[in-house]
Amino acid sequence: MRYIIGIDLGTTNSCVSYIDTHHPKLAVETLRVPQLSAAGFVEAHAILPSFCYLSLPHEWPAGSFDLPWKKENSFAVGRFAQVQGEKTPNRSVQSAKSWLCHSAASRRDKILPFETSDGIEKISPVTASSRYLQHIREAWNFLIGKGNPEDEFEAQEIILTVPASFDEVARSLTVEAAKQAGFVSMTLLEEPQAAFYCWISAHEKKWLEIFKEGDCILVCDVGGGTTDFSLIEVISRDGQLAFQRMAVGDHLLLGGDNMDATLAYYLENKLGSELTPLQRLQLNYQARHAKEQLLDAAADEEASYQCVLQGTGSKVIQGSHHIQVTKKEVQKLFLEGFFHLYPWGEATQLKRGTSFRTMGLPYESEPSITKHLAHFLQKASHICKEMRPPNFVLVNGGTMKPPLFQQALMDSLATWFPDQTAQLLTSPSLDLAVSRGAAYYGKVRRGLGVKISGGAPRGYYLGIETKTADQASAFKALCLLPRGSEEGATFEPKEIFGLLPNKPVSFQLYSSEVRLGDQQGELIDIDPKELHPLPPIHTILRFGKGSDEQKIPVHLYIALTAIGTLELSLKSQKTAHEWALEFQVRSAAGQEDSLLGIQAARSDEVFDQAFLKKGSDLLVELFTAPNQAPKEIMEKLENAIEKPRGEWSPSVLRNLWATLIAQAPQRKRTEELEKRWWNLAGYFLRPGFGFPLDDFRIKDLWKIVLEDFKRNKDDDVQIQMWICYRRIAGGLNKGQQVQLANELLASFWNKRSNTFEIKGRKFLYQYAEKIRAIASFELLDLSLKIKLGEALLKRIVAGEGEAYDYWALGRIGARHLFYGSSANVVPRDVCTSWLKTLLGLNQKDLRPYIFAILQLARKTNHPELNLVNEMVQQVENILDHELHAAELKKLLQNEGQASQEDRDRIFGEQLPHGLTMNLS
Repeated sequence: MRYIIGIDLGTTNSCVSYIDTHHPKLAVETLRVPQLSAAGFVEAHAILPSFCYLSLPHEWPAGSFDLPWKKENSFAVGRFAQVQGEKTPNRSVQSAKSWLCHSAASRRDKILPFETSDGIEKISPVTASSRYLQHIREAWNFLIGKGNPEDEFEAQEIILTVPASFDEVARSLTVEAAKQAGFVSMTLLEEPQAAFYCWISAHEKKWLEIFKEGDCILVCDVGGGTTDFSLIEVISRDGQLAFQRMAVGDHLLLGGDNMDATLAYYLENKLGSELTPLQRLQLNYQARHAKEQLLDAAADEEASYQCVLQGTGSKVIQGSHHIQVTKKEVQKLFLEGFFHLYPWGEATQLKRGTSFRTMGLPYESEPSITKHLAHFLQKASHICKEMRPPNFVLVNGGTMKPPLFQQALMDSLATWFPDQTAQLLTSPSLDLAVSRGAAYYGKVRRGLGVKISGGAPRGYYLGIETKTADQASAFKALCLLPRGSEEGATFEPKEIFGLLPNKPVSFQLYSSEVRLGDQQGELIDIDPKELHPLPPIHTILRFGKGSDEQKIPVHLYIALTAIGTLELSLKSQKTAHEWALEFQVRSAAGQEDSLLGIQAARSDEVFDQAFLKKGSDLLVELFTAPNQAPKEIMEKLENAIEKPRGEWSPSVLRNLWATLIAQAPQRKRTEELEKRWWNLAGYFLRPGFGFPLDDFRIKDLWKIVLEDFKRNKDDDVQIQMWICYRRIAGGLNKGQQVQLANELLASFWNKRSNTFEIKGRKFLYQYAEKIRAIASFELLDLSLKIKLGEALLKRIVAGEGEAYDYWALGRIGARHLFYGSSANVVPRDVCTSWLKTLLGLNQKDLRPYIFAILQLARKTNHPELNLVNEMVQQVENILDHELHAAELKKLLQNEGQASQEDRDRIFGEQLPHGLTMNLS
């Protein structure tokens, strides 16, 4: 490998540095990346802005997005994408890196741009990241590879940087994006370490004169989307000074993007009038320009910036706005909000509450970078066993360019640690430091530079059940890889797990950034303050037919790969079989597969196990014994379990499902049995997610759904199937929802007129269940959802609307979704039109009407989704006449949490007892 290539895949900007190992000086060079600067015009720049512009068909002349190495592109990345995105921000993908680490988002789904226009096909955060990396790879091959296989990108050593705080899922998704981009292999490096490696490379001959043993270096990396803190200690090893990374900070979705959003919010309030969604997006870009220009060290103290927002439609000039902001205003806003000087006691108290959101991202509820720094230093003191005030500070990231912010950081440290004067280290380039440091790290890997040791910043643990001396059950954590493990470390615990083949299994792993001294194989108590639960790991051990009842003895195998990700597998102890394990990237579009806590779930299961066999026996008897009464089964189950059905916990319901699915072949004996089977299936699995391994249960049910597509069924059986679909909709993926929606719509949807055709009153009941099921499919394309909403509105305006029509319209146009992401919300201009129509009607039955207008008007933490205040106020005025007006108004204003009754109403019936759902 002739070249070492370091890549900084940034939230706002990406860049590339490299070392030619054939060059005697082994100097770090910057790759100037060719990119579109205007339509049809290519220029090379050191920075590749992390923006992707998606064009409409025939919007630009042929060849406008051509690159020297690729023709007929339908999108552009880099500088042109950033500039064009300012004009049409609803076609520009930005902050993809922040979405990659947004654990509540469906990161492989097409959800970007968050606020988009008609005709644009969205892309996923993974795809967006892949496009930036692919552009870099192809640019390298065009400039340096030049058809020589030995010099092509794929043959080089690649160092790709990620935030130190990226969790295992975000790291694996970054690797996935890189592989999509054509990367053959790579190594991941934490960005704060890369920044310090850049400093080392510039001071390789002098650093021994600057540091002494025991010195502590704080790296404060504040980029466009994330804030990372790391502590590096100077140690003595074999009589020589060396560096060791001691601590890394928590994941913080906090950076320059938050500042832009804060300034935009300030400017909108200063303007004093509401903006359109497009103008609000424009303002966010304008706020970024204002921040960069006014905080530039060369800007005059009396400087100001004028933000210009264009009008829309036929009133472009009339609807435009001009907002003036001064340098002093910006300085005051950011210093007070992000870099305020707090006493130590106040600085360590982080604000908790609803996070500020923009573009669908949940930013930190505490915006103060200085407070987060104090919290990090306090947490690091537990790792180091003492408070270690930093002797040196290295700042990094484009957000830290203004000297004002650097000084504010140093002032806070001086206030907190008056006996320790920290020295600010100077970085060669805050923009290029990470990529340059990554390239230098590649040299270090070859034994040619100064290494920062420290290994993995986290330890990894497995939750297992053990027996105490008195044979009582206890849940402990088994240390798999202790903190500080080096790349390539592996472990295979001696514990043997007996697992049933062809059945779903789940493992709960934990990580810890603070525990030191644990040994592989050691059992420790689970302290929530020290151990952080990782996303669950699910799999099914496929072992062939005929072995379902025989447990397979397996060992768990774990490895820390060279790229910094975890690799887990199960190894059979009797055969050569091996099963790879993967972290569950959130299913059900963002809802976590967990209850309030593992301990709560476990005690619940222990409590109910004694009653479950009676319930299971009743189900088996119902579907196998003759002369059973299907209608009586729920009452019999209540008696057996000794709880009313509304109090059955998810663990009870899912255990009953295990029995029910085994009886699936028997359901066809009679129509009554089949009706009851589908009714029970939906009831036991509702809402389709929320409990470990629900995704596997839905897969098993889906096989039966597909099987029944081919069968003629009684009308009553079909109705129970549709009810089941509605109940478990949250567990279905988009493709499944689309397939079911097409089947249901085929019988009553007129595509030409976009209306529902209901043939007589006797079909109303079927229509009611079909439309309720379809309205529960939150992942359907927005275009279809809009057509369905319009059709429902026609029925309501014509006086034909029933309670289920209002409920369906409310679900389809809801601002807060039950399980879908913000990208699945109907655009606010469409919703505004629907609400205006509803508000103009004279309604007699207010309950369904109130539900609909409340769902359409309810405020969210996403400004882009909210209706104008005037519309919300009209709804509030209507609520004044309701019995529970105060509670409804709080719900409308998004103050507090929706009650269980509200959640049940949105879901369409009572949710399982004890299951907690967060409406997005």
